[in-house]
Amino acid sequence: MLVVIGVGNVLLSDEGLGVHVVKLLSRHFHLPPEVSLVDGGTLGWELVPELEKARSLIIVDAISGGKAPGTVYQLEGDAVLRYFRQKISAHEAGIQEVLAYLQMKGKRFEQLVVLGVEPQTLETGIALSAPAACALPEIFRRLSKLLQAEGYPMAGVPPTTEELHQYLETMVP
Repeated sequence: MLVVIGVGNVLLSDEGLGVHVVKLLSRHFHLPPEVSLVDGGTLGWELVPELEKARSLIIVDAISGGKAPGTVYQLEGDAVLRYFRQKISAHEAGIQEVLAYLQMKGKRFEQLVVLGVEPQTLETGIALSAPAACALPEIFRRLSKLLQAEGYPMAGVPPTTEELHQYLETMVP
């Protein structure tokens, strides 16, 4: 099974990007049953049972990498574990600990990827910033490419700019 998990706190603006991506994926795409979409929010240890079953793991998150807001990042393999050693928020500490725990138990993912977007703001609010929202089509493109490479095509049509705008206007945590 391949797991796509969106993490982040939807009450802190761009921090909630991963959760919004998973919600949009479930609304606009049909994925094979071997692909599990998980709203990881700010969960930590509760994710262990789901991730233990995963053959491959794609994490979608806001990433502070020091580049311009809206920059899309793609980290793979060991770069994922190195990234999560830098704790910048509570959910990342949870993901870091879960990945370290699974590694300690001998769990290895065939594919381990983080797709992320440089946040503009992490202030209280449920709306994504314009740069983060504008990065969503690139996140969907990269997800589609990663899933296709694993043999899991994403059937469906990415949300249009208007649909994204409408979704972002009506977000409810």
